[in-house]
Amino acid sequence: MLPWWYVIIVLQFWPMDAPSYLWNYDEPELWQETFPLCDSPLQSPIALTRDRIAYSRPPKLVPGDGLAEGEVTAINTGRRIELRLAPGNASQPAIQLVSYKKPLFGVYTLETIDLHWGDAGGTHGSEHAINKEFFDGEAQFVFYNNFYESMAKARRHPGGIAIVSVLLSGSSAAAGEAAFPSLGLEQQLDALAARGSEVTFAADLTPVHGLLSKALTRVLAYYGSLTSPPCNPVATWLVSAEPVDVSAHLLYDLATKVYEDRQKQKRLVNNWRPLQDRSGRLVTQLENTKP
Repeated sequence: MLPWWYVIIVLQFWPMDAPSYLWNYDEPELWQETFPLCDSPLQSPIALTRDRIAYSRPPKLVPGDGLAEGEVTAINTGRRIELRLAPGNASQPAIQLVSYKKPLFGVYTLETIDLHWGDAGGTHGSEHAINKEFFDGEAQFVFYNNFYESMAKARRHPGGIAIVSVLLSGSSAAAGEAAFPSLGLEQQLDALAARGSEVTFAADLTPVHGLLSKALTRVLAYYGSLTSPPCNPVATWLVSAEPVDVSAHLLYDLATKVYEDRQKQKRLVNNWRPLQDRSGRLVTQLENTKP
């Protein structure tokens, strides 16, 4: 494993781009050969077990103006589906987190929602596990600290990124009725089939704010990394302690309609990184109530 002094140097000077053709989920053990930070300390995901409980108010959620009149830009990167949200007032971010208590300090702006899923055969799709239990999918809300002005700069600094993760459990509910808001993504998957596809569509973003409000009431927090190359160890993870229902049909469609290549020959499935060594890291359950 790389020493910390080397990690700091790499964060400052190593190119941060990780084109999808340089890595895949078939051989994650090879990532470190191209991206040295994947062998650095504090790697994610990990198996989550509670070490202690702390009672604290969750980060304050600040919605942008016009969430109900928002829009979504969905991108097939060849490794995942990324969602970028914009409220009706496009000059504002869709959602921000504000906190000046551990583990977050500052104002954080939502950059993307990254979706992870399994396959049509029922393989788990979550990256994290709670008490050794995996889930059908995982939605990661990736925020950057405004102190660094952009995601590109924030991911070079420890603590620059905050990720609120929601674990997903497939249910028989329709996509528009499940607790996890699909935002109409299920209607766009044909247009997102090939790697590099991108589509923008109107959506009511209000349910995203509601989901995050509930997710942050009880989280498992720890310090870790991005879960895909270049694996920067700069993330504060807030993993919701309770999974939410997602349409099993949506998960099936993601596993059968989305491809990791432009020719649509290889389906994009099991886009999760295996569990990493916890290395003695403390996992704190943050509760939004006082004893």
